[in-house]
Amino acid sequence: MTPTRHRYRTLTSWLAAFTLCLLSLMLASTSPAEATVNINRVVRTLILPQSDSPVKLENCSAVANDYVSNLVRPPSYLYTQIHAEVSFENMDARTATAVQFAFEVDSPFNTAYATLTGTSMGTYSTDVLIQPHRAGLLDLLQSDATAWNGNVRGQNVAIVVCYVRAVRFADGSVWTADLKAEIQKVKAGLSPSPSPSPSPSPSRAFVKLSRGIFRGIGGKR
Repeated sequence: MTPTRHRYRTLTSWLAAFTLCLLSLMLASTSPAEATVNINRVVRTLILPQSDSPVKLENCSAVANDYVSNLVRPPSYLYTQIHAEVSFENMDARTATAVQFAFEVDSPFNTAYATLTGTSMGTYSTDVLIQPHRAGLLDLLQSDATAWNGNVRGQNVAIVVCYVRAVRFADGSVWTADLKAEIQKVKAGLSPSPSPSPSPSPSRAFVKLSRGIFRGIGGKR
């Protein structure tokens, strides 16, 4: 190899490394395309009465985070992320292996932005309270979680209606709920109201998510 060719290859390698470093610095200095506003805003929740459900929904909590785009001025609204978590108890004599929950996300005028679902999988014996203990994700199949995230298009989320949608038992049988009429009846008794003011900081499961998205899977103790 001639000295000229060697110097050429050395210069080429140096220029490639310099270009890569420059690109890295440019990317690092670029502002993120998305920003979060109204962080961890506590949202009012309503547990739908279900006297025939084999699983009792003991508690349901939700927080909302609004995301906006920084690529335009003024910033433009993108979507709202809902984080919900539940505690529940199997009231049936049979062992449950999967419980699906539904979360209807409503506007201040009680119209639905979307209905998100989260599935908790595990071994749930009779009269054992399952408490929220870790975060999962909506729309991703994930076991061992009782909390989920999901995105909706709609600012000013005022209320999240929570209920049990389906239960699978160890013997293979499945219980399902058809609650459209019941939901409308309950919502008819609600007066339109603005979103509540923020409450104290939510639990750690709200703030730090391990992994996941709504319609996810989760839940054994």
